[in-house]
Amino acid sequence: MEITHEAQFGNSRIFKIKIKEKEIFTPIFFPAVSSVDIRKFESILNWLIEKKPINFLVSGYDINTEIVRKFPIKETFLMLDSGGYEIRNLEKKSSWSLNNYKEIIEKLEPDIIISLDLPDNQNPIQDYLSLKSNLNEDVFLEFVISETNPKKIPNMLISSLQEIQPNAIAIPERNLGLSFIERLKTVRKVSNILQNMENPILFHILGCSDPDSIIKYANEGVDLFDGLGWYKRAVFYKEIKNNKYKLYSDWSFIDSSKLSDCNCFVCKKADEINHLERVLSHNLLAYSKLCEELQMYIIEGGKL
Repeated sequence: MEITHEAQFGNSRIFKIKIKEKEIFTPIFFPAVSSVDIRKFESILNWLIEKKPINFLVSGYDINTEIVRKFPIKETFLMLDSGGYEIRNLEKKSSWSLNNYKEIIEKLEPDIIISLDLPDNQNPIQDYLSLKSNLNEDVFLEFVISETNPKKIPNMLISSLQEIQPNAIAIPERNLGLSFIERLKTVRKVSNILQNMENPILFHILGCSDPDSIIKYANEGVDLFDGLGWYKRAVFYKEIKNNKYKLYSDWSFIDSSKLSDCNCFVCKKADEINHLERVLSHNLLAYSKLCEELQMYIIEGGKL
């Protein structure tokens, strides 16, 4: 596994992550799926498995033996979350532990792994080290800062980095602050710490799907994003000259009629594909174009 610093403008940056024959460039968004949204979970996950997008995130907690048989998806950069989100939000919970997580990791062979993030976890660094000891050098491993008080996050980050050197730091967006202004302040503090590390440590915001937020966070040095919003709402963008795209955070609940004026590659074939297929494919294209445009602006030395 190789992490290469490709470009920088201000705090915004581009990294290449190469694992065996696969590679991706940051900033990048990982479309996520979770059993918390039980009505859509199976259909969305099966769609992802079938279509094999360049990357996506799934929770280890949600993966059972039947689903594992359909993996691994060698063409896809697969990110595996530890299950903390599901444990916090599901009414009916199954038992789940670090050992359970390790078993799923061994079966699934994901490319990117997020450390155990369970409520009231008393030994996150110990769990991280235990997880790391079981992994080979080709795996990209992230450490979750689970502190919910945004004012304490920078100090917790500093103390954690005195003990471990993960490939990335992951922080749930909800923990960064109540308002977006407060969240942005916390992001800047975290980014400044990570920018000064001798070896590259990437910054991942968990649960962030809003295109406008992704743009603002990426300008402050955030490298990785994920979220469920990509299949809950339609992301609007329209073509501008040179085949580039401008994205809007003006979302609506999924309704293909809202995309009636869209002229993207997917929507041009609207008559040939069903409603769900159209919206999901349209949205994945939108996020892909957003990330490509962010990378372009960083290379050219500007901001979106």
